[in-house]
Amino acid sequence: MLKFLSTEKTLWKLLLETAVAVLAVGFLSPIGPIGLMGLIVIFAAIYFREVEEKKLFRISFWLLPVLALAAIGFMGPIGPVGPIGLITVFAALFFVLLGLINLFFKERFLVYGIFNTAFLIALSLLFFYFLRPDNFWILGTVFFIAVFLTLKEVFGFFGPLEGRRAALFAGVLGFLGLELSYILQFLPLGFMSAAVYLTLFLVIARETVVSSAKGGLNFSFMMKQITLFAVLTIVVFALSFR
Repeated sequence: MLKFLSTEKTLWKLLLETAVAVLAVGFLSPIGPIGLMGLIVIFAAIYFREVEEKKLFRISFWLLPVLALAAIGFMGPIGPVGPIGLITVFAALFFVLLGLINLFFKERFLVYGIFNTAFLIALSLLFFYFLRPDNFWILGTVFFIAVFLTLKEVFGFFGPLEGRRAALFAGVLGFLGLELSYILQFLPLGFMSAAVYLTLFLVIARETVVSSAKGGLNFSFMMKQITLFAVLTIVVFALSFR
């Protein structure tokens, strides 16, 4: 179970900042030039108020509202999930992110792993939702940059990968993810199934790199990862072809 380190004062601070961010995204979507400037000011004010470990999470902090704006402003309902559902998801993710910045959670590695997985799912869903054969390279470039920056943040947080090594591994995984997405667009999968499958690949690859950097990569671990990926591949494709 997650245990809270901080006082009730910190909890209310996180809730207030989350509410401000949610109201800003909700009221300013779809966005125009004036709304964009307003959002930048609001999120900059929240960001520079933080005094703990904001630099570790700056990529997620700035990419998350961009994803929320794209989803709320341009996506239609996803099954039963409409704009209210999307805003709720954004609120939950933003609260968790602020909690990580403010050392609110004791099990920070676990919480960040869950947060990053949810972030990658959201990113992949947006990518495949808007993906068309004629815009792959434009969207693919944006997707690659987002995955690269996100995984670089991940490797820097978990350590011991830093600097060029973190950038190298993040770049390789981003490129492999882009190549996989190119193949997936030609398969008879819905955008949700394709997004889930791509996220599975990125998460398993992320865990493999982190374990390798910490010296925990061995034959047993590799077999578990390969088996997990194979089983989940069968499940995703079986559900897609029903």
